[in-house]
Amino acid sequence: MSEEIKVSKHWIAKAKNDLLNADNNLKADETPFDTACFHCQQAAEKFLKAYSRANFLKHYIFSLTPYPLFLCVL
Repeated sequence: MSEEIKVSKHWIAKAKNDLLNADNNLKADETPFDTACFHCQQAAEKFLKAYSRANFLKHYIFSLTPYPLFLCVL
């Protein structure tokens, strides 16, 4: 397995944990919506990082801005 795929799997695992955190927050009696939204946003960035590493775009730092998203659809 290539190093890029290993790194991508690592980011996917972290993204899934962020989604689990968001889900747990949403099930709470008093839902902290800001925290749930934060974990969803973090998961989206980590999935994009995983995609970029698997497709050899490793030099781009991701945040949810139009330019990195554009790179993933090319």
